[in-house]
Amino acid sequence: MTDELRKKTAKRYTDEEKAKILRFVKQVNQDKGRGGVSAAVREFGISPITVNGWLRNQKDSGPTLPLPKNASAVEVFQRLADLHSSIESKRDELIRMEREYEELKKKIK
Repeated sequence: MTDELRKKTAKRYTDEEKAKILRFVKQVNQDKGRGGVSAAVREFGISPITVNGWLRNQKDSGPTLPLPKNASAVEVFQRLADLHSSIESKRDELIRMEREYEELKKKIK
């Protein structure tokens, strides 16, 4: 079998590598308001699906509390960035599911 035909195996990241990448994403989001995942993709050569999965798993680890009424602008922007990231990851998942749905529909016709 040629190298081109071999299936690539996914790189496994250590907990330290994941933490470093997630810190990078959060820092970029905090500094710029958004774009952390895209910056991590460029910086570390990692798939955006992987990063979004880690972010989703990290957020699933506990309940999200609403912001207090006296929250600072930085906290509000961070919350907006977090929500945007979550929406984007859910949108990507929805697109994937819609494609799978359409493929399955084609099989029954």
